[in-house]
Amino acid sequence: LHALCRVAMALLRHEAACLAQPPQREPTLGLLRRLLALSSCGAPDAAEADYLGIGPAYAQTTKLNTGREPLGPEGFRELRALTQKPVMAIGGLKHDNSAPLVAAGADGLAVVSAIVGADDPEAAARAFIRLYA
Repeated sequence: LHALCRVAMALLRHEAACLAQPPQREPTLGLLRRLLALSSCGAPDAAEADYLGIGPAYAQTTKLNTGREPLGPEGFRELRALTQKPVMAIGGLKHDNSAPLVAAGADGLAVVSAIVGADDPEAAARAFIRLYA
């Protein structure tokens, strides 16, 4: 919970600093709300996690009607910067939209439909692996 409070304070300070400029995208406070909704960061065992998942990165077809807006690469990058733990990007990942998430700091990609729904799942998986080469 202490770590979550530090995250909240950092985001709120950033939000206050941004108020002098017209917002060019969703406010950081919105990212905090999504972080709180998407994770169990406040759980006592959150510090014990080996890695974290951040998402949805993009609109997804595996889980519908979640009520969660996609983060996009910049939203992912902001949340990624809040932890030193390894992070997996999740949600709506395809080969053609995953490179920006790797560039934004994704240590791994949680991919389902882009591999299992491919005509050649092995080739699809290899294409994702090459993003880290």
